[in-house]
Amino acid sequence: MLMSKRVENPIIDNRIVNDKTFAVRFKSFLNGIQVNDMASEEELDYLRYVADKLVTYQLATVETDEEKAYFKNLKMM
Repeated sequence: MLMSKRVENPIIDNRIVNDKTFAVRFKSFLNGIQVNDMASEEELDYLRYVADKLVTYQLATVETDEEKAYFKNLKMM
């Protein structure tokens, strides 16, 4: 008999991935990566583009004072 784990959706309120810090942390992590070939550069560019979109969307849809404070602390608002 297979035991199935309950899979939870990592998208919260159709606007946040996992928690309020993910998009900023993802973008920061990607900015520290260096690649040595064209194919990897294209992949990194794509992931950076997606990270920028995540941050931009989250900033445009901030809903709570806690989230506003998080972005203000990072000087993003």
